[in-house]
Amino acid sequence: MKNKEEYWSDELDKVCNVLSNQNVKWFLDHGTLLGAIRDEKFIPWDNDIDLGVVNINLSLDLIRIKTLVNDFYKLGYSSKYFGDSIYLFKENIEFGIKFYQKNEFNFKGAFIKYEKYNFFSVLYFLATYCFFEKGGKMSFFKNILYSIKLIKIILKPFKKILLAHSNIELVELSIHEKYFKHFKKICFYEKYYNVPKDDIEYLRFKYGENWNVPIKEYNYLLDDGAIK
Repeated sequence: MKNKEEYWSDELDKVCNVLSNQNVKWFLDHGTLLGAIRDEKFIPWDNDIDLGVVNINLSLDLIRIKTLVNDFYKLGYSSKYFGDSIYLFKENIEFGIKFYQKNEFNFKGAFIKYEKYNFFSVLYFLATYCFFEKGGKMSFFKNILYSIKLIKIILKPFKKILLAHSNIELVELSIHEKYFKHFKKICFYEKYYNVPKDDIEYLRFKYGENWNVPIKEYNYLLDDGAIK
């Protein structure tokens, strides 16, 4: 096993243990699931590890989210909750943990992409999202800023205008509940991880009929089958 694979495998196990200890219903998702099923290894050109979660209500469970951020920080990660995800950063490895939200018969999520965001991007984020960070630059001040409810109340009516003038790429995801109703375990790098029970059907939904053909040029903001 290559050094990168061994390192990523060890870190994946640690992160999943944290989630399990907090009774979080997690599973391998996106490119990590694709690599585990199709290649039985991490995709060589993938730049992060993806996990999904389906049993946390972001509007009600902020305390649990903050506990997870703190637990990941104890593992040595710069850890932040933003939008519908927790992001983890450490040398030579990143995680994206997406918290899908149930809405009638579907689970909702979103992809957010931005580089150096502009003034309108900052205002849109303040109006729209909760935020909590440990280990990042200016974490203390950013946590205070995002916690001021009056700012969100003032900016909320202007969200669409702010988004239109921002440099944010935002795409919404919608996944039928059938894909996340049941899970199973698979062996991945000699450890067991949760995946959707109908893993092939889920991958076909996300990546198309040719899901088992590697595509380096895949663009998750355009090509994901879950995009509304």
